[in-house]
Amino acid sequence: MKTSKLFLLFILLLSSSCLVYIQPVDATEDSWKTMAEMPTARSGLGVVTVNGKIYAIGGENGDVTLRTNEEYDPATNTWTTKSSMLTARSRFAITVYEGKIYVMGGTTGSGDVWGRQLATDANEVYDPLTDTWETKTPLPTPRHDLGAQTVNGKIYTLSGIRSEGAFITLRFGATEVYDPANDSWTTKASIPTSVWGYASTVVDNKIHVIGGWNMTPSGWSPADSNQVYDSETDTWSHRAAPKVALARSAAGTTTGDMAPERIYVVGGMDEYHISDLTQLYNPQPNAWSSGKAMPTARYGLGVAVVNDEFYAIGGSISVNNTVAVNERYTPIGFLPPYPYILSPKNMSYNVDSVELIFTLNEPASLIYYSLNDQSNVTISGNVTISDLADDVYSVTVYAKDAKGNWIVLEPAYFSVDTTTPVISDVVQSPLANEVQPNNSVVVNATVFDELSGIKRVTLKYTVSTTTRYLEMANVGGNVWSYTIPEFPDDTEITYAIIAEDNAGNTITTEQMGQTHEYQVIPEFPSWIILPLLLVATVLMIFYKRRLPKT
Repeated sequence: MKTSKLFLLFILLLSSSCLVYIQPVDATEDSWKTMAEMPTARSGLGVVTVNGKIYAIGGENGDVTLRTNEEYDPATNTWTTKSSMLTARSRFAITVYEGKIYVMGGTTGSGDVWGRQLATDANEVYDPLTDTWETKTPLPTPRHDLGAQTVNGKIYTLSGIRSEGAFITLRFGATEVYDPANDSWTTKASIPTSVWGYASTVVDNKIHVIGGWNMTPSGWSPADSNQVYDSETDTWSHRAAPKVALARSAAGTTTGDMAPERIYVVGGMDEYHISDLTQLYNPQPNAWSSGKAMPTARYGLGVAVVNDEFYAIGGSISVNNTVAVNERYTPIGFLPPYPYILSPKNMSYNVDSVELIFTLNEPASLIYYSLNDQSNVTISGNVTISDLADDVYSVTVYAKDAKGNWIVLEPAYFSVDTTTPVISDVVQSPLANEVQPNNSVVVNATVFDELSGIKRVTLKYTVSTTTRYLEMANVGGNVWSYTIPEFPDDTEITYAIIAEDNAGNTITTEQMGQTHEYQVIPEFPSWIILPLLLVATVLMIFYKRRLPKT
């Protein structure tokens, strides 16, 4: 091991003066590249990115709506099948909040006697970490061909359509806002021009609704518009419209990290044609331009953005002719940053494996990594480092280019903590059998976590059918405290303590088999003390008189 390190040091000293960083040959700006196809061809699907992975959900294939959920890993260019969505549907709203995917509304297919699309109000959430789905409070207005965007912790669903009967088409301008924190809906200002099947994305916390179908006196036609919603002021405004008005396009936004911040709109259709256009919008100076055309003209596709590159997935190339195409677009002005390790991040992980993801500015003939300066492990690209014990780690990546130069990436530091915090010495004052109506109850507990530290400690207490969760305060060292307010006679209170460390591990006293409860006992009435003393005095006098004289 010492020999290999000395050899590496020798190589690094020789080549340190000729370390070069050039743009990757696989990332030419304003270009398209064909990637691995989806396993399931479909149109009207939802596509989003979570933690560097792309999820293609639902959609339709001909007259059949789908529950399909497939995950794409851009790092390995591979697809994996995941748990299916609960409700088969297409043309729904989809967005991401705190690592979970929210799917709202959509159509479950053509089911009425006139063959019109049936709108659903379903609101379902997918957790990629657990590969599970759950149902949330439904969308207030069932509709399809709508969009959703997450801004400042709220999910905004915008416009859309629902068809009823033979001749009634209901267009909705409603802006309905979902709060994931309390699973509730509110209504905000309606969109100026109702549209459906539009492209939507966010720039600077403002939601852009671009194009889409609009009903005119002569029938359906693509809306020549770029309607912008400001959630802070609950107002709408108009910005420059795309050069070509289209419906059923898809949109995404570059972040400015690897390419200038722009909105890109790809594909779509009008009354007569299916589009291969790449249109891009620059918020400053409010102008549109064009990029290289998409290889496969299509509509009803989905777009996801990973590291400022766009993945245009699925869609239809004609009526009832869906595709599984996956094409990657590298935007104008794309330039990867200085080579660095993207993952693991400087944080604590509560799993025993982490993804090692890094960028290089040129192809490498040899790559390896070292964990805590131990043995070098040869790799061909991004990998998963498994079987990690609870500890603090550093990982360094070394790469050798075709010219023999060595590139050493700055180490990434992280920790693994799969152990739950420790809760001990739970005490209350007054004691459980001494709590009276005028007593508030102080609950103290000793809580600690050796590796990642305590993030929060919560007291959960229940009175009758009402349960409250309240953060305990750290009062010094490992001691955490909360004061339960006073309650009337005979009130029964149960409580538990929940501890979470900085890695996300949680433990409760309930899981530990501990039960903490008390009942408020009636306070002894002061007015009865004097009568009792008088009675006691009389009894004592009587008793003494009855005693025999000696």
